[in-house]
Amino acid sequence: MLPRLCTFIAEGVKVNVVQNNLALLIYLMRMVKALLDNQTLYLEKYLHELIPSVSTCIVTKQLCARPDVDNHWALRDFASRLMAQICKNFNTSTNSIQTRVTRMFSKALYNEKAPMASHYGAIAGLAELGHEVIKAFVFPRIKAEGDRIRSCLDAPSLSNIDKIAAEHIKNLISRIAAPVLKSVRLPPDNIEDYKNEFGFLGVTLHAAVTKARLLTSSSSSSSSSTVTSTTSKPALTVNLQSRLVQASRTQTILAIPRTPSTPNTPIGSSQKYVIVGSSRPSTPTVTTTSAVSAAAPTAVVKIIGSTPATSKVVSGTSQQMAKVVVVTMASTPTTVMVSQSGIGSTQQSIGIRSMFSTPVGNPKTEPTNQPMDTSDPPTS
Repeated sequence: MLPRLCTFIAEGVKVNVVQNNLALLIYLMRMVKALLDNQTLYLEKYLHELIPSVSTCIVTKQLCARPDVDNHWALRDFASRLMAQICKNFNTSTNSIQTRVTRMFSKALYNEKAPMASHYGAIAGLAELGHEVIKAFVFPRIKAEGDRIRSCLDAPSLSNIDKIAAEHIKNLISRIAAPVLKSVRLPPDNIEDYKNEFGFLGVTLHAAVTKARLLTSSSSSSSSSTVTSTTSKPALTVNLQSRLVQASRTQTILAIPRTPSTPNTPIGSSQKYVIVGSSRPSTPTVTTTSAVSAAAPTAVVKIIGSTPATSKVVSGTSQQMAKVVVVTMASTPTTVMVSQSGIGSTQQSIGIRSMFSTPVGNPKTEPTNQPMDTSDPPTS
């Protein structure tokens, strides 16, 4: 099947070049592209049919019925890339495909009688073979091509087809020569040197090289600024998170007012404080701090609410020291009652609301010397 496909491509190119059928020529080049991309096919035996077909679509005089309207330049560029792919895949020291193809393109480029479209295809084919081929075969020809382009653009008697071809050649030389000149020449770029070396196209090449240098410098500066911004972002995020954590862990200290039923304490005694935190622990946290001595009265801390009652006996000093209760805010109201067994049967009601979102399991109750008060005091 492969020999028949290659023969079909070769015969189709011959017929459609004569008939100037641009659409069918594009389809035939797409068939060549599909064969080249298929790694399971052995095309080396059929290159003698494929290479002439591809080169015809590159350097032939006319590919379409209306050269001034139809985009046959795209077909020449596409066929040039196919030829470069063939040279890359099948070139060996035995067949010397790339050498022979380069000689064919340079011969078409140096032919003064060849049409402008053929010169365009020859330059495009040489450009696809690499920078070394451009320096060896295209650069020596740029000055002569510039003079021919100027004569085509300035002559009013020439047809519009030649003028359009001259403009395409000018743009093509500027596009392929600027990267090579940027790598070969060192800045600064003197426009007079470009004029002396490249003639009419010297100004265009100087502008293209200058633009390429500016694009390179701007891209390098933008990449460095991008690296700097990406490295500084994590530090900003960490600072923001640490501020949020610090703000979420703030606590409020509330003084517990004494009721009239509470006996008067000595002057040297300290007050009681309730520390309320805004964090949400999984279980209620009640902490009572006191100075322990030998003869200390007993303080009972009791939590009454939607969760089961929890009581804890804490010993205090004979002189009533400061007692601090730490209560974390939760979603359900909870009443904390502090009773002092050493001072009769009086009770002190503390109006604290607990904001726990989840109920707590059965807490452990430490034994006390007196019965616990299970009545529900009014909440404030």
